[in-house]
Amino acid sequence: MFLLYKAATTGLPVWKAADDDASQPHIVELVAMLCNSTGDRVETLCLIVRPDGWEIPAQSTAIHGITEVEAKASPIDEQTALGRFLGMMVKAHTRVGWNEPFDSRIIRIALARYLPETVEGWGRQTAICAMRQTLDYLAETDPGTFHGRTLKLQAAWDHLYPSEPQDVTESTLDTVEACRRLFFATKLRGGER
Repeated sequence: MFLLYKAATTGLPVWKAADDDASQPHIVELVAMLCNSTGDRVETLCLIVRPDGWEIPAQSTAIHGITEVEAKASPIDEQTALGRFLGMMVKAHTRVGWNEPFDSRIIRIALARYLPETVEGWGRQTAICAMRQTLDYLAETDPGTFHGRTLKLQAAWDHLYPSEPQDVTESTLDTVEACRRLFFATKLRGGER
């Protein structure tokens, strides 16, 4: 099983600071999809996280669309969301994110905050960056189209699914769904590394 996931946050990680540093961002929304080897969804998790002593800055709300008022109405705190996510993770052999190193760091920060004994195990889990896989696939199938180390999810979607125009970044759930489709499309077409 594969676990595709994405976290919306209060901000960017402080890359040079320790995972448990107080300046590190908090999870505002956590979305995960457990999928079988052909990409069929088996289980989906979509949780908005209630702030507990921390705020959601306006600039973060502008990115993910979740207001502090909306989040404060959620019955789920960050530790509970993390526990439910880990409950799905144990069913998977591989985790997948569009920009997996970023989302992996966000989860590692939350683990350091609430379950520090699990941080090392998180780092040993097999992980695939769907963005990197898609870039490699496009380099082989459509050379010269995309260059560099990064690829916007929307650009990949528009290129591989031109007959299905949509904003794949409208919500975190939309982002994970688009990641799922792109990951399995390129994996099944031979793009898996």
